[in-house]
Amino acid sequence: MKNSFHTEELKIELIDNIHAKFKSYSSNDIYNLERLIIDTIKTDCGEKIEKLEDIHMFYSPKTINNLRLKAFNAINADGIDWKKILENIASTVIHSRIGPDYVIQQKANLSIQMPNDHTSILPIHSDCVSGDSPWQQNIWIPLTRAHNTAAMFIVNKIDSLEYLKNLSVESKDMTTKNERLDRQLNSLNRDYINCEKGEVIMFCPGVLHGNTVNKEAFTRVSINIRVKSIYAPNSRHGNSDREFGTYYKAGFISNAGKLAIDIDKAMETGNE
Repeated sequence: MKNSFHTEELKIELIDNIHAKFKSYSSNDIYNLERLIIDTIKTDCGEKIEKLEDIHMFYSPKTINNLRLKAFNAINADGIDWKKILENIASTVIHSRIGPDYVIQQKANLSIQMPNDHTSILPIHSDCVSGDSPWQQNIWIPLTRAHNTAAMFIVNKIDSLEYLKNLSVESKDMTTKNERLDRQLNSLNRDYINCEKGEVIMFCPGVLHGNTVNKEAFTRVSINIRVKSIYAPNSRHGNSDREFGTYYKAGFISNAGKLAIDIDKAMETGNE
């Protein structure tokens, strides 16, 4: 899976030839997100915390959910313009991979993984199994270091597709099928994607991914948010909670995209 290379123009590291790791185009936005979370939780820590990597020094696993909720609300407050943030952080990569016209997830997700916290594990999964579109991309933004077990892992595309095919096969004996699938999951190689603060991963959330217990000496904090071309299909399952207006909101629309929308509206009006 480490068959990666860099392009001189975009300075993208390709992982498994499909996922992109790159340096954020805006260090200010990364810094502002970090400070927003720190300022949100500072009063709970007696105004002492200065680094997100030190959260475990002030919080325990029993109290982390309250902190996560406060930070989640802060990064999704009305004044936080995720369309602008994503354009600042990753516009070149987004436009090169899915085009200039896209929708974004209504709410950005937040992950906090303290050392040895078994309550914050995100088990291995594929987002498409739960109804997400395979055409979308997930933008993963670490606000701290994300090394080794503090990083997320991704299973290579071949193994992921093989598992998804086996998952979709009907079986009369579901117990035997589930046991077989569990054995397959447990045998898969899980590649941790190491990142420094300021680096970003844009990956296909349809492949298997997740995290494990953080065995490092620091807390990892990361944000993830999904984007999809406005012209790309939604989930084949047709889930109403995965459509524009519920799951997605308007992202960046190019001038050409705006013209296409205006022409479409004009044609629709003319046919009435």
